[in-house]
Amino acid sequence: MSRLRAVLPKPKSITPAAQREVEQTTPVDTLSRELFADPDAALDYFETRAAGEPLVLLDVGGCFAPALTDLHARFSGQILGGVEDTENGHRRYEDLDAGRCPPTPKPFYAPAGHMSSPRGDSRACNAGCRSS
Repeated sequence: MSRLRAVLPKPKSITPAAQREVEQTTPVDTLSRELFADPDAALDYFETRAAGEPLVLLDVGGCFAPALTDLHARFSGQILGGVEDTENGHRRYEDLDAGRCPPTPKPFYAPAGHMSSPRGDSRACNAGCRSS
């Protein structure tokens, strides 16, 4: 069984009613690209929400990409991989891999039919915070 640790909705993508409903069961935090652009701030966020836990990231737009490598190295839990829902987000993860060997630390996937194959083998994709 997994536990949803937090939801970080895009501000223009959630209605007040939907946010109130989600808040009944799960913390809803403010999403800002600046948070995940700063590896120290991103690490602090992950540690306050899921310290020591295994995580699967659910991403829309590549928000976690700027801090992913640093999070993988420093987070007290384990980032198992993730799901990225947009082509733009996949590009952000692929940009991380440009010239890097090996590629980003964990496999990221696209929803069925959205893009291609698992990302851990340097061919395809990447990506809330869900602990497993």
